[in-house]
Amino acid sequence: MNLFHKIGLVIAASVALTTACSSDDDPFFARENDYLTFDCNEQSVEQSLQCDGAWKVDYDGNDWIAVTPDEGVGDGELSFISIGVSYNRSAERTGTIYIDFNGRAYPIHMRLRLRDALVDGIAGAECRE
Repeated sequence: MNLFHKIGLVIAASVALTTACSSDDDPFFARENDYLTFDCNEQSVEQSLQCDGAWKVDYDGNDWIAVTPDEGVGDGELSFISIGVSYNRSAERTGTIYIDFNGRAYPIHMRLRLRDALVDGIAGAECRE
């Protein structure tokens, strides 16, 4: 193998090593779900969240969704948020909230089913699919 091939292999190996390794300072973010479906009843569900920095929920105008807490600072450890929806008396609702972290918005899409108008007001009535 001539000198140019050896130099080329050394350069290629160096480039591969420097691009394959990530810095420990890179921000980290993970959420449990991207999509949630609820029946028509008021309810909340606990979701895991893990990150290493400040985050905040953007409701994007969806006043039927509540997140507790709706902002915080992650330390890299697993934590939990509660996502709640209000009772749905009318048409099916869909909406998206965003968790803003490190300049990026991570969506969680939601669907809230509707209550059947024919059985509205009857105790124990089921939500409609």
